[in-house]
Amino acid sequence: MSNVRNEIKAQIVRAGFTMQDVVDKLAEMGYKNLTLAASSLASVHAPLVRHIKNGVITHIETSGLRGELAEEISRGLMDCPVVFRSHGGRASAIRSGDLHIDVAFLGAPSCDPYGNANGYSRDGEDGIACGSLGYARPDATYADNVIVITNHLVAYPNAPWAIPEFEVDYVVMTDDIGDPKGIMSGATRYTKDPKELLIAKTAANVIEAAGYLYDGFSMQMGSGGASLATARFLRQKMIDQNIHCRFALGGITGQIAAMHEEGLIDRILDVQSFDLDAAKSLKNNHFHHQIGASYYASHLVAAAVDQLDFVILSALEIDTDFNVNVLTGSDGVIRGAIGGHPDTAEGASLSVVVAPLTRGRIPTIVKRVNTVVTPGDVVDVVVTDQGIAVNPRRPDVKEKLEKAGLHVFTIQQLQQRVQAHKACQRDAEGGQKSDDERARHGLLEQVLVLGPVGARCNDGKAVADADAKAHQKLVDRAAGANGGKGGIAQHIAHDHGVHRVVELLEQVRDEDGQHEDDQALENGAVHQVYVHRKWGSFCGLGHAVPPIRPENDPLRLGQRGPF
Repeated sequence: MSNVRNEIKAQIVRAGFTMQDVVDKLAEMGYKNLTLAASSLASVHAPLVRHIKNGVITHIETSGLRGELAEEISRGLMDCPVVFRSHGGRASAIRSGDLHIDVAFLGAPSCDPYGNANGYSRDGEDGIACGSLGYARPDATYADNVIVITNHLVAYPNAPWAIPEFEVDYVVMTDDIGDPKGIMSGATRYTKDPKELLIAKTAANVIEAAGYLYDGFSMQMGSGGASLATARFLRQKMIDQNIHCRFALGGITGQIAAMHEEGLIDRILDVQSFDLDAAKSLKNNHFHHQIGASYYASHLVAAAVDQLDFVILSALEIDTDFNVNVLTGSDGVIRGAIGGHPDTAEGASLSVVVAPLTRGRIPTIVKRVNTVVTPGDVVDVVVTDQGIAVNPRRPDVKEKLEKAGLHVFTIQQLQQRVQAHKACQRDAEGGQKSDDERARHGLLEQVLVLGPVGARCNDGKAVADADAKAHQKLVDRAAGANGGKGGIAQHIAHDHGVHRVVELLEQVRDEDGQHEDDQALENGAVHQVYVHRKWGSFCGLGHAVPPIRPENDPLRLGQRGPF
């Protein structure tokens, strides 16, 4: 919270202990024109709308917005635009002073009386666990005043610690620092969505064919369905080839932790624990390391993202220049977070973006994205359920994929296929096709609208509803095509059935691979959202610095695969 002066600090710590309670107290004390610089804001922060309307909060800087707060801001709630920063961009801004924090309120599942704080406790199993406090580390280091709020006070010293005592000014006890169910609910699950499995299988094949799967590689995976499933396919390839990963980076899931415990991953560098299994692994495994956001992705220091061989990323929209949007929906409403998307895409030697060709009948590949979060010059490969596109900047990757027998489209061809498939859908729904053609298009629709990619790239309730309706429709159609009621639905419940559907989807994709349409979707107006990332700002502000590839990086030593 910026602009909160030292003289009110004691009053704040005696007030409520959640963000909402603190802001309520500030409003009661008559403070106005404050800047909220939270690492991220979600649906639970909807009550902040009232304090924006009454002038207590007039500026927001964050990585993401969701829920009612995001919708209201998208409709013009604030006079001053929200400043969005990537994880690396936020850490850099705090370190450089561009984002000055007067008072940092940091929740910690364990802390001792002197301020040594951590995201778990080794003094018994009391209290909750959130895992890594990576995104709080820059705030603790550079804020003028640091207040740690905990519900689990332990004896000195609380070792190991994420935040050391010399960075903490006050420790405040409270009965509850939050509901862990709102953050994590056990291990993040693998998807059983056949379309996501198809995308994941293809992404794993792309990584292998491009030469980035070798003994001692490094990687970062997302928490979405297709990203997690890619890890599953890579795991099997690693076992078959008897190779291991030197380190896994970023937001960590239980699946990555399990691969570490299997001996497939040497070290984990954890900036955010996505589920309880990852948090437990951080507590129990010696080589599961907690890192701060600066170490992770700041451009002001040597960052771990610059040592990545590959990263798997999701997307809401991708345009024909390979620009990626993960922040706003097709309607321009803010509904996501930048996270480390542009940081890792720029740093990794191979950046792979995975997404279905359509999501709830809304095209994912468009002529121009609403909001440029990750610029196209740092995106190498796009993998969809309907084909692969390689950035023309990476002819080396395209050559290797084609040599491995993977069919590569242009990004324009993928965008055109969206329109061709939409035309097929209209014809099928209008009764203009034969019964045989209807059956074929019913299966093709399964390729297009089977479900959302994952929680991190959610296109909102309307899209979710559309997905649900489309899913039921494709189940009905597919069942009819198979000569029995509910045939596909029964198969989907079992792994062997899932893999069979994946095979069917692959067949349909291959058969329809040359179908193109000259029509193109005209996208809506580009929204001017200020996106601060490692090397500058986008949406017309700043420029991109191309990532350093292993073949020309003097700092990356050793065997780096068959480049």
